[in-house]
Amino acid sequence: MDFLFSFIAGFIAWGAIGYLEITRDPAYDQTQSVGLTFIAFPAVAARMEKDGEVNHMDAFFGCFLFFMFVAGLDSAFSYIESFVCNILDFM
Repeated sequence: MDFLFSFIAGFIAWGAIGYLEITRDPAYDQTQSVGLTFIAFPAVAARMEKDGEVNHMDAFFGCFLFFMFVAGLDSAFSYIESFVCNILDFM
């Protein structure tokens, strides 16, 4: 599941960057490091809203970002777990 989620996340992230480049959005220049998370992805989400119409991709994109956050927490726990395990084994 982790591989599948990462595979889909890659397509969505590169698709979002490509969309910003095609629309010549200035947020395209902010796709390095945390700029992708805090500048580029919100710019894509803001462009999804058009004249108050209901867009089902908004919900999908929001769910995707939530699951990316959860996957990041999961990775952070695995880093801490290996560190603590090594310390406990040393004692």
